[in-house]
Amino acid sequence: MVPVLLDQLLVLLKADGAALGLRRPISGETVNELGRAGLLSSTGLHIPAGEGINGHVMATGESYLNNIWPELRLYRLDLLDDIRALVCVPLIVQAQTTNVL
Repeated sequence: MVPVLLDQLLVLLKADGAALGLRRPISGETVNELGRAGLLSSTGLHIPAGEGINGHVMATGESYLNNIWPELRLYRLDLLDDIRALVCVPLIVQAQTTNVL
């Protein structure tokens, strides 16, 4: 289901990449479950709790948009070649941010 969701996002948003980050409840870290297209190399990346844009979106529950590159708050800037803009949105279940897209 995740590959289909991400592939559809690429088409609908005309995006160059998409990824789903899942928060580990005990450690609080985010693990990129799957990346597609330009974010394929981020698959399996473990991001410590509170780090990078994923951590910011998890903590605030607010969407993040930056169309000024480079974004220095990224956890692994080296994984994102030729990215010009970035959006990260929270996935919220019962008023809790559980994952990011």
